[in-house]
Amino acid sequence: MGATINDIAQAAGVSKATVSRFLNDRSRLKEETALLIDSVIKEFNYIPNGAARNLAMKQADRIGVLISHVRSAYWNEIYSAMHDYLSRHMRDTEVFSLNCDNAVLYYSKKSIRDKIRVLAEQRVAGIILLLRDVSPEDVDYISEFGIPFVVVQSDGKDERVSCVNIDNRAAVYGITQYLLGLGHKDIVYVSGPADAVFTRERFEGYREAMFSKRLYRKERILHGDNSTSDGYWRAKQILSWNPRPTAILYASDSMAFGGMQAIRESGLDIPRDISVAGFDGYREQIDLMDMLPPLTTVMQPIHLIGEKTAEIIMCKIRDKEMGIDRKYHIVLPTGFIDNGSCAVPGAFGTVGEVVAK
Repeated sequence: MGATINDIAQAAGVSKATVSRFLNDRSRLKEETALLIDSVIKEFNYIPNGAARNLAMKQADRIGVLISHVRSAYWNEIYSAMHDYLSRHMRDTEVFSLNCDNAVLYYSKKSIRDKIRVLAEQRVAGIILLLRDVSPEDVDYISEFGIPFVVVQSDGKDERVSCVNIDNRAAVYGITQYLLGLGHKDIVYVSGPADAVFTRERFEGYREAMFSKRLYRKERILHGDNSTSDGYWRAKQILSWNPRPTAILYASDSMAFGGMQAIRESGLDIPRDISVAGFDGYREQIDLMDMLPPLTTVMQPIHLIGEKTAEIIMCKIRDKEMGIDRKYHIVLPTGFIDNGSCAVPGAFGTVGEVVAK
């Protein structure tokens, strides 16, 4: 039998009414009291009675989604494809999403596990995690509820996790080899957010390719946050270097678009003066894109990632109803699009020079 509100009150050394106030509005309590009750609730894995009754019901009508960086075109396209797929195949099911941006978690004084608890209390049939990274502790916590779940972009190391991935390392290794094959020896890599599992995997691909030609240089690594503005300022920084690199490889198209804008503002030409490559294969819906040349990039099957994620959570829900605990691991292939933003270094001559024919 699960813990009751009386158990929580007794363990925390407070009254039942105080626990009730915490559950309804923790801001009404002193912070130290709220933290104490919160720790006891987590220790006992306590779910309020109303939510517990909901969880006991056989008919579930909600899929819960935890999503980070809700303004990201990448995550939004995955979410949209996933939502459409579920709407077609589970018409009576509502998709219930929670924002897990770092800033939101900080200001609300909540964690990923607090959000998981909210979804459990909402009687969700399954949970989809669209997060930069999922820790083993998060997996431990979600597993305690017995709710089927699937992760997008997991590192695949935790055997308890069903996931949909691409081979980030191989994809970046391939596009780096492409640049090396053109003759580039000085390739700057602008990495993504440090807390993302795919950032680490993509960096490994770049490093492995550069090491294979004995061209890896730590000082040619910059870190970005996957935003267009960050790509812009990283390019401004790169263009100030002497000698100037012949190519920039961005870990996302968003950053690459910002970098291309900075390069054009500097009076340089792509790819005449510098080559630029990206990763994702989409064009954000902003006016800037119409002013830039097409980008050579790795093409992620973003829409398919969303559909496969939805398909897996449906399978996991059915498996649970049948008493089966099956894991699903899907790795989808990436593509490569040569849109002309990369060229052989020096093929056009230097700025102001007429190339002999």
